[in-house]
Amino acid sequence: MIVCAGNNETFSFASTIGVGLIESAMNLTRICLFDKPDYIIFIGSAGSYGDHKIFDIVESSNASNLELSFLDNNKKYMAHIYADGQKANWKTNPQAIEIKQKEVTSKTILNLKLAPGGGQAIKFSPI
Repeated sequence: MIVCAGNNETFSFASTIGVGLIESAMNLTRICLFDKPDYIIFIGSAGSYGDHKIFDIVESSNASNLELSFLDNNKKYMAHIYADGQKANWKTNPQAIEIKQKEVTSKTILNLKLAPGGGQAIKFSPI
C-alpha cells in the first residue's frame, strides 16, 4: 500500500493518512489493523528540500521540534524518551539507543535529533 501525508500533498495512487502526528498515527494504525497490507510505502516531499528529483529516496538525518500543545494545560508530565544513541546509524549501528526522562508541560518544545534513518518514541505519563 502506498500512503502520503497532508491535504495538499495528494497523489491519485496513494491513500492520504492525514496531517500531524496524531491523525497520521491513528490512520496508519487503522490501515495496519483493518487493511493488513503486505507493505507500506510512504511518499511525499515534506522535508526533502534541495536538489531532488521525483521518486528520489531521501535519508533523514536532521532534527525536528515537537510542540506538546496537545497535552492538557496546567498539568505536568514525565516524558520517557527513547532516542537514537550518540553514534546511531541504520546501516552501521542500528541498536544504539538513549533512554532519558524529562518533565514537560503543554508549553514545552522538544528538540528531536535524528540519526541517519533513525527515529524516536516518547511516552507521556501524568505526574
